[in-house]
Amino acid sequence: MNSVESELQVRAQGNLPRSSHIESLDCLRGVSALLVMLYHYRELLNDVIPHIGNILFENGRIGVDIFFILSGFVMYTTTQSKKNQFVLPFLVKRAFRVIPLAWLFITILFIADGGLDRHSFMLSMLFIPLANNDPPFFGYNILSSAWTLSYELWFYVTFAVGMLLCKSHRGLAAAAVLIGYVFGLQKLGHSPLHFDPYLTPIYAGNLPVPTQLISQLSNPLLLEFLLGISLAYLYANFRKAWLGFNSNFRTGLYLFLTAYFLAHFFSGYAMGHGLTRKGLAALAVFIVYLCADFDKLLSKARNMIRGPSDVFIFLGRISFSLYIIHEPLHQYIGVMPVLGSLFRMEGGTGKFVTLCTFSIVAAYALYLLVERPMQRFGKFVADRLFSFTQSERLSPIS
Repeated sequence: MNSVESELQVRAQGNLPRSSHIESLDCLRGVSALLVMLYHYRELLNDVIPHIGNILFENGRIGVDIFFILSGFVMYTTTQSKKNQFVLPFLVKRAFRVIPLAWLFITILFIADGGLDRHSFMLSMLFIPLANNDPPFFGYNILSSAWTLSYELWFYVTFAVGMLLCKSHRGLAAAAVLIGYVFGLQKLGHSPLHFDPYLTPIYAGNLPVPTQLISQLSNPLLLEFLLGISLAYLYANFRKAWLGFNSNFRTGLYLFLTAYFLAHFFSGYAMGHGLTRKGLAALAVFIVYLCADFDKLLSKARNMIRGPSDVFIFLGRISFSLYIIHEPLHQYIGVMPVLGSLFRMEGGTGKFVTLCTFSIVAAYALYLLVERPMQRFGKFVADRLFSFTQSERLSPIS
């Protein structure tokens, strides 16, 4: 038995300390960011062979669904220790994780495009969708990829409310709150209950807040976060029980889930986001990657999951920066010095490779210069808030 298999067995038996860091899910995060980028760049390949880009990467948008499941999983696992269950430090860390980088590019795009109005800029900075139509996108954002951050930030707030209600059952409490406002607001709009994010009616009432906020909060796309919470609970409590199942059964399930994901990815069927479209395929690949962390049956797949020279671990590290920067780079590469002339000289394949390469390079630079420093600063502020809260609790009453 090799060292990897030995470690996996010991870990599964509960004798190895666990952390919230799961390498296989880091790789999945990298794969997801790559898929979203390839989805947005796919049309460059259509110039080489008609429709080849669509055939290969039309369903690369599934990376968004995987990200939502990952977010639910991470929120639960990172708040298992009591230190991380304090709401204000939790929100501070999550805010510094996503907001500064998004604000930077929203501002850059607003300045670069003189045709954008200030109202759209302010809505974008507040992560409020720009329009009350076209669910689940609702007019996007000045930074197009930031439409998903609106859902992400709502989920952070929902999970924080769940922790306020019951820290020990925070996942269940957050799920109850989320299900309550999604379906409660759907009923408030006098519509039947919907699970398809694209078919859910928009809210048309008069309110003192932008009505697209209500439409967004009633959109069942938010339910994908609950898949992550559920898997995190099962992972935390039933890993050993899962390994007790027959190895042939587990192997067969892993093969089925992988085939299910690939079939959906390349079929073109039910394209789009949400549980009724690509959500279940995203769940299937998530389960395989998650089980690769502790099931020795998947130990031989770990090298493939990591990618050549651990490329997917690297992409996982810079995944958020890559997610944010790849569309602005696509939008403005034609006017950039040197890159613009190089991009215009090449054919479809050359443009595709050039754009992918420089997106990854730019994302790495952005990760080093902005994302990682902001994460560290957010952690610093959160730790100080935690220390202050503790000192206030322990100080004697005068």
